[in-house]
Amino acid sequence: MTSPTDDTEQEKSYGIQVKLTEKDYKQFCGIALVSTAEKTIIFFIASIILSATAFRAIFEIIQELEIFKFNSPIIIFGVLFIVMVVGTLVLLRFFNAFIKERSFYEDGSLLSPKTIKIDYSGVTEQSNVTKSHTKWAGIHKISDNDKGIYFFIDKMQAYIIPKDTFETKEAANEFVEQARHYWQLKSGKGNKNPWNNNNNDKDKRNETDPE
Repeated sequence: MTSPTDDTEQEKSYGIQVKLTEKDYKQFCGIALVSTAEKTIIFFIASIILSATAFRAIFEIIQELEIFKFNSPIIIFGVLFIVMVVGTLVLLRFFNAFIKERSFYEDGSLLSPKTIKIDYSGVTEQSNVTKSHTKWAGIHKISDNDKGIYFFIDKMQAYIIPKDTFETKEAANEFVEQARHYWQLKSGKGNKNPWNNNNNDKDKRNETDPE
């Protein structure tokens, strides 16, 4: 890599044509929502509390209406389990219906064809209807997996580049590495491997998260 003060370094740019789908955006939402173990634990605890609350309410209604009476722990557990399963399925169905109902415009800012460019100054996204630019200091995290590359500008907001946009896996990896190179130079945020205290380059993971 050239020096950050080198004129050629400052003049280089790397652009890619992107056409997002709703599936790409949903995959990003899933990644953002479960990005930390703490969030997963909180969601799990919240699900248990909601299920227990729902069971208690239903149980009290059944007792009050005297539809039938039972004191068997096995029956109580069975009813609780059924309520939890049915409640989870209903919530998932509602969520999917909600997402589908709130579909994006094909020519809107999210799904319209665009160009995402990285250079010494930051990340630029431009389409026929919008244009945005974020300096590297405004990028909080660069993450990638087998589905896409994500430049996080907030916990639930990112520039999204599907991996199948690139012609080869090597091209995608080169793009990510160049982005991380710029990010480290301009933002001062390190590329410390969270899985290895020695920051061994041989053990790099696919996510860069500033301390």
